[in-house]
Amino acid sequence: MDHKKVAEIAATFGLEAFPEPSQYTPKINPEYVFREELVDELCGFFNMDRANAMWLTGLQGSGKTTLVEQFHAALNWPLITYAAHAQTTAKDLIGGLKPVAGQ
Repeated sequence: MDHKKVAEIAATFGLEAFPEPSQYTPKINPEYVFREELVDELCGFFNMDRANAMWLTGLQGSGKTTLVEQFHAALNWPLITYAAHAQTTAKDLIGGLKPVAGQ
C-alpha cells in the first residue's frame, strides 16, 4: 500500500491530511510499502479520544519508527522522534525542576 492509499484510508477514519508538509514533517520514502493491518491500527489509535501513547515493540531495525514516520509523511503531519533506551526516565522526556542559585 502506498502513501496516497494511506491518506485515503485515514480519511475514512476521520483523520485529515494537512494540505502542506511543515519543516517537521518526515520526507516521503516512495519505496516504503505499508502493511494494511498496521495502517488500520494507527488510524484507530489516532481516532481515539483519549489516546496518549502507543507502545510499538519489535526487534531493532524491524520498522517501528519508519512506520510512524511514513504514516505522518503520508498525511503531511509533523513529527518529532526521540530514541529512548532502557535507562530513559520520565524526567528525560518531560524535564524537571532544579535549584538555581539556591532557589
